[in-house]
Amino acid sequence: MKQLKIITLKLAVFSFFIFGIPSCDDCRGVEAVNGQVSINDLASTSINKVTGSGFEQYQNTDTLDAVHEFALLLGLDINVNYLADARDYGFFTNTAFACSPAENYSMADSVKSVIITSNNDFNNEYPAGANLAEIFKMVELGNERIDFSADYLNDAYFLNRLQQDPLTLYITGTPAIASKHVFTIEIETNLRSLSITTEEVVLE
Repeated sequence: MKQLKIITLKLAVFSFFIFGIPSCDDCRGVEAVNGQVSINDLASTSINKVTGSGFEQYQNTDTLDAVHEFALLLGLDINVNYLADARDYGFFTNTAFACSPAENYSMADSVKSVIITSNNDFNNEYPAGANLAEIFKMVELGNERIDFSADYLNDAYFLNRLQQDPLTLYITGTPAIASKHVFTIEIETNLRSLSITTEEVVLE
């Protein structure tokens, strides 16, 4: 029995030096994933009616309450160029105990400006052709509404999460009267000038 305990102890010591301690702080052999993010294009737009259970596709016979019922889903063509940075912190490597790869994202092409215009007067403050971007909000992770601005669209981590889902935009202002609007969204980056136009919607 004593010899068995000695053998077990020797194996434990040997494993410690060969494999290290199995903890999440031991990141030997892990690759750091570096993603360079850019917006390639504005792929699609879809106007929806906000309901208690989610969204419904807008019908052109409907008049939407601009603040409470209007939602614009903007599909972005996001490109992420992944570069793997191999790291190895020891002669002996045990990938079974390695941490998950660290993910780092940066902008490959910065957003310079965002513009949203309507072909019709929105109200006295925003005539046709005026930039409406400051009265639009977009949804961040966790359903927080944040400004639709170049600052937030230059957040590479935020854009990376939009590879599969569209960007959801809401209006915070009310038109002067019930009126028809066709919105044009423009995003200018260092390398591209992107533009897309929505279908017509009636807002009040």
